[in-house]
Amino acid sequence: MLQQDGLKELLDAMYGYKIELETNGSLPLKINNKFEQINCSPKLTSSGNIAYPLKLLPTNKKVVYKFVICKKSDVDEVKAFCRKYKIPKEKIWLMPEGSKRELVIKRSIWLIETCKKEGYNFSPRLHIMLWGNIRGV
Repeated sequence: MLQQDGLKELLDAMYGYKIELETNGSLPLKINNKFEQINCSPKLTSSGNIAYPLKLLPTNKKVVYKFVICKKSDVDEVKAFCRKYKIPKEKIWLMPEGSKRELVIKRSIWLIETCKKEGYNFSPRLHIMLWGNIRGV
């Protein structure tokens, strides 16, 4: 989103296409009407990245929130995050972290059950499941 002023021209040229945006949500969005969906992926503590205050709030109907989950305590952090920003459960997607098929399967098993229990959506790492950790597939 650091480049969104320059991105506007490109998006105008792509009129008629359905475009999704992926962002960590740390910057306000000035060009909301250009996107079909906005995938906001705030970073959890387990990612090792800096957690920035959220600027894309759930009042924006196009925004959904995706969290990459490493361990069960990450789900508690997601719950606290959702309470803080008043994010409805139906806007939450949880995805297991992992670059190896076996690890993704292991995490998916308990994460799917957690999503069912909590009312969240589950997103698989299908590319890892099918091809492993290979770029360009």
